[in-house]
Amino acid sequence: EKRDSCVVSFKQTNSVYKKKIELILRAVIVFLQLNGFEVVGNDAVGFTTTGGGNKEDKRTPEMFSAEGMHWLDSRLERFSIPRMVIALIPSCAKFLHEIWLEEGQIGGWQYALHYCFHRKEDHWLTPWQRLSPSAKYLFTQQVVITIKAIVMCGFVIRSSKRKNKSRK
Repeated sequence: EKRDSCVVSFKQTNSVYKKKIELILRAVIVFLQLNGFEVVGNDAVGFTTTGGGNKEDKRTPEMFSAEGMHWLDSRLERFSIPRMVIALIPSCAKFLHEIWLEEGQIGGWQYALHYCFHRKEDHWLTPWQRLSPSAKYLFTQQVVITIKAIVMCGFVIRSSKRKNKSRK
């Protein structure tokens, strides 16, 4: 089986990176829940896509490869993600940064003009409003990649209002 050289299994990842991945994933899911969305497995919703049940529309890594692109490079619209979720991405990036900032401060990190691992100093440990545009862009891309990964792992992002309506 041929694999991309950049693909690393979760088992191969060291614990620091696992914690970062878990933090990002949890933050994005909590943010979506706080904004009226839920992340559920395809089996729980009874169809194979987020688009409403058209089985031919399911995106797989193989389909992206056949089209000559990696799924990470694809636009979010190709994943049938609700437009409201896409509109919330900048707010989710800010939420992710706030959680990351709090985690860093709890871990003894502090703001400095330059990053230094040994002194636990980081120039990104600052409120969102003071972050550089490039730092804000990186947090935004972390959210986009996380949302894509959630969908590519077989989960569906849907309005939790839909679930409440079906119970009535």
